[in-house]
Amino acid sequence: MAFRTEQEAFWPDNSGTDYMRRNDGGAALASNLSFFAHILRRASRIGSCVEFGANIGLNLRALKIAISAMTQTGIEINPDAARILADHIGESQVFQGSLFDYQVTVPADLALVMGC
Repeated sequence: MAFRTEQEAFWPDNSGTDYMRRNDGGAALASNLSFFAHILRRASRIGSCVEFGANIGLNLRALKIAISAMTQTGIEINPDAARILADHIGESQVFQGSLFDYQVTVPADLALVMGC
């Protein structure tokens, strides 16, 4: 894969996998849930979300706890993180690759752009 930015080149290898391992846990999920619960109190109905740079899906997991019916899509360049993300939101909902190569086919109510 030819990378277009330094950010892209950083995440697919061990740096991205190390980050994934450091940030997987209940405390991170609880923190995200608290953060999104606060934000969602001020939001109108959100039925779908796409996260660019989803990693292992801690943001999407927290949002799913808050809004169980939410449809979710995750874009993740690191293959190890994408596999874990797929375990949580479904393989068909994960695009493993660069966000520059992702083609939007269905609009989302909420878009998260992480790590940019």
